[in-house]
Amino acid sequence: MSSAKVCALINETLHEHISCSTLCVPMADGGEGTIDCLSNLLNWTKITTETKGPVGQAISADYIISGDQRHLAVIESAKACGMALADVNPDPGKASTYGVGLLIKDAVLRGCKDIYVALGGSCTNDAGAGACAAMGTVFYDENGREFVPVGENLNKICKIDNSATEKLLKDCRITAICDVSNPLYGNNGAAFVFAPQKGADLMMAEMLDDNLRYFAKKVYEELSVDLSGLPRAGACGGFAAGIAAFMGGKLCSGIDTLLDIMDFDNVIKDFDMIITGEGCLDMQSLSGKAVIGIASRVRKLGADIPVYVFAGKNMLDEAAINSSGITRVYVTTPAYMLSEQIKLTCEENVVKTAEKFIQEVL
Repeated sequence: MSSAKVCALINETLHEHISCSTLCVPMADGGEGTIDCLSNLLNWTKITTETKGPVGQAISADYIISGDQRHLAVIESAKACGMALADVNPDPGKASTYGVGLLIKDAVLRGCKDIYVALGGSCTNDAGAGACAAMGTVFYDENGREFVPVGENLNKICKIDNSATEKLLKDCRITAICDVSNPLYGNNGAAFVFAPQKGADLMMAEMLDDNLRYFAKKVYEELSVDLSGLPRAGACGGFAAGIAAFMGGKLCSGIDTLLDIMDFDNVIKDFDMIITGEGCLDMQSLSGKAVIGIASRVRKLGADIPVYVFAGKNMLDEAAINSSGITRVYVTTPAYMLSEQIKLTCEENVVKTAEKFIQEVL
């Protein structure tokens, strides 16, 4: 179920049984769904423009900009290089982030000065080189010819001219919202961890990793930017690395950044409790997923607001739950259920869990 669906089910159940005021905020942690998450809470303007998909196809994509004087924009990379836009047989070696660069450029030309790029769900592995090319960065091969690099030919870059991109972004601040903390290359890097999810076999993953290593070396030689070991640089097929190297961007935790954008600290002041959720609450959740980000922020604020979690499955022990700031976990899925049965009954299970929550807490 989508976060919007789970929110709706819990909200409807609450209002069927008790009199209360609620605010529904379908949440994301920086990947796919980020724009929808913010659009549900913020009265921002949605911009729809023509761009290119990951294999060069003409598409329309949207992003959002603030209606106040902050000149903020939030762009979701998956809108122009997401897996849903890939070929039937996806190839991360050939897919490009070029279309995302066109969206960033469009936001800049509209006067946006503070641009957040939500990274996640991509079919690419080009280290953001495509996006940077769309914004003016020029890549040259050994024969002095210009080309737009993709994952399979990052190792053909011999010279880089980043002056046009620097000029375009002179008065702008770019922030990458990352939902993972992986480095650019290596066993835990973009190619070996994520490229197989995008259609790469082991041989292709090795090639892509080698090219990312070469890319980092060339960036250091040409721009004096060190990408080796940079946390979060591997997000979105290394797109985060490109944002850091060519756009002077900052790489940030997805959930923390989103909470800041939505003014979470002020939003929750008048509420008595928070209900949030996750498919499977486990050790990965502790490394920056939405649930833990919310609970940690509440604890940091010193707010006396309990945080309840609805989880399809809970793999954390009581000590981990308590130390994270979560008040209590409600598991929605009976342990005996198999995946096919879960799909058929998941909505009913959430409603039953919400009813149990009402009986025990409210």
